[in-house]
Parts: sequence; structure tokens; C-alpha cells
Amino acid sequence: MITGDLKEASQTTIRVESRRLLFENTGTLPGKFETLTSTINIRVPEIAGTNEKVIKKPRELNKLDWDNKMTFEFNGPRPCICALEISKANDAITVYLAGNSTVVDQDDDPWASWGQMLPRFLKPGIAVANHAESGLSLGSFISGNRLKKVLSTMKKGDYLFIEFGHNDMKEKGPDDGAYKSYTERIRLFVSETRKKEEFR
Repeated sequence: MITGDLKEASQTTIRVESRRLLFENTGTLPGKFETLTSTINIRVPEIAGTNEKVIKKPRELNKLDWDNKMTFEFNGPRPCICALEISKANDAITVYLAGNSTVVDQDDDPWASWGQMLPRFLKPGIAVANHAESGLSLGSFISGNRLKKVLSTMKKGDYLFIEFGHNDMKEKGPDDGAYKSYTERIRLFVSETRKKEEFR
């Protein structure tokens, strides 16, 4: 992307998909231009090689980050985009996020999470694939096929960041809660990810 204006100063903030922050308050002086480069993850619910899909919550049905499209948001005191070039990045490193409302790409202001702010701090060549959703626990992340989806697309050099806890503690039952199911499930996340590492 190229930001700037021949006659006036500009100040642009750029978000993508469901408001993932890429660039924040990028300013240019009159007659000046700046080239901005970022790597963006696009995901679809289908799980490659299977007949399965990620099981989305009703609130996700109209989200802008579960389709085969790329959505941009340009705003700021005086946003200005002069050119936009999109090309496929086959060798990008992907940072996968698994979590709940503290991680998810929040759709509406003033809500925001650390997960949707993370791309702002990463250099080109690194994409964030945020698979988090509000209300999820380790168990519902697994049963919703989200872990399976992450594992199906992970490749050498990728990362998985996991943050769960406050929804897991609400689960009741003989094998639920922090002392049983949480421990076992977090170990499953780690062991399945390590299996991917063995084949790299």
C-alpha cells in the first residue's frame, strides 16, 4: 500500500478482515508518500482433506474473516491510500492464535483484544491467523474443529499461541475444571502441535 497526498498531509490507520490492526496513524507530509507492506492471513471454515468445517458460533456467521475474501478498513483524521497491490505469499510464517474474547478479532468499537492488535507489531512476512472466539474454552475450541483446522494448515516455522482459562473454570462435572480437563486439554494442544514439528 502507498499512503500520502500531493497537496495535503495525511494520517491513516489500516485494519483488515475483522478489524485486525495493520498500521496505526501513519502520517505523511504534503507531497510525501510512504510504502507500507504487511502479510495477511485469509481463512475459510473448510478443513482441507476432509468433509469437515469449523463449527462457527451464530455471531460469527457474518464476520468478515471466515470467507475467501479480503476486507480492508481505512480511517483516521485524513486517510489517504494512493495504491494497493495484493500478491500471494507462499512462504509466510503464520502465528496461530487459540483463545477466547480476550484474543478474538472484535468486530465493533470500543471492543478490542490483544490478538487483533498483534499484527501491528510484526514485520512483513509474518501473518496472524486468529482462530479465537468469545466464550470458548479449551474443550469447545477442540469440539468446534478449531484445533483440527489450525493443525491442518500449520507448516514449518509457524507458531501457536494459546490463551484460555476464565471460560474453562465455569465447566462443571466430575472430570471438568482446572484440575482435570484443563490440564489434559492443554497437554493435547501441545502434544498435537509437537507432532507437526516431528514431520517438518
